[in-house]
Amino acid sequence: MATPSDGFSYDTIVRAYTSTRYVNYLAVSSFALVIVDFLHTFPDEVRLMWKAPMSLPNVLFFAIRYYSLVQGAFSQWTCKHILTFLGQPPRW
Repeated sequence: MATPSDGFSYDTIVRAYTSTRYVNYLAVSSFALVIVDFLHTFPDEVRLMWKAPMSLPNVLFFAIRYYSLVQGAFSQWTCKHILTFLGQPPRW
């Protein structure tokens, strides 16, 4: 346990924990926005992009669109499994 003689103050630990919580909240909320955007624009994507011939703009569109979706899901999955491995199961 950290004591003031170790160079850490309890206030510093509490502030670090609070900051980490805020960062986690922002990460989850930004991923929620990505999901909402994906669901909202998916019908337009099917209508406009899937039926168009394959070109560089189409490839870039799909790469960027699905990379953000996969990356967000993977980061949430990784965070959950790391916390479980460390013996601190996540609360979500």
